[in-house]
Amino acid sequence: MVEALAPKEFKPRGAGISFMTAPFSQPVIPSLH
Repeated sequence: MVEALAPKEFKPRGAGISFMTAPFSQPVIPSLH
């Protein structure tokens, strides 16, 4: 899901993008904080 939203250049940073887009896609990261 995130890969489709994020550009190819961000693909390598799967972890970084996941944390960046996760808060917008699902309110799970905010809970972890």
